[in-house]
Amino acid sequence: MDILKIVGVAMAIAIMAVALHRQDGTWRTLLVLAGGTVLVLLFLPAIEQVLALLRTLGALSEGNGAIFTILLRVLGISYLVEFAAQACEDAGEKGIGSKIVLGGKLAIVVVIAPTLVGLVEQVMGLMT
Repeated sequence: MDILKIVGVAMAIAIMAVALHRQDGTWRTLLVLAGGTVLVLLFLPAIEQVLALLRTLGALSEGNGAIFTILLRVLGISYLVEFAAQACEDAGEKGIGSKIVLGGKLAIVVVIAPTLVGLVEQVMGLMT
């Protein structure tokens, strides 16, 4: 990941956004949303490396790959929700962004619920 390129693009977007803010807020909003998308695309190589690492760890877990699958899903939901919520905030829609965060939290609970049920069943089995 070339952090200098990412910082340079981010600074250019910020400077253009400040210049457009004084003239036309609509173009500024579009610039910020498009710029945020470009920045996320610049992060993709790093995300791919993290996913490869998690897949390797999952393969080393010897049959317990379900935990890593859940971890990947939770990470994916978290990053997607954060990006969407920030994009909404950039567009001036903080309320919609907070609803996206709430939906993301619920989605994470749904993903981990079967694991929690299994854990409780195992604990209850040990207690009897």
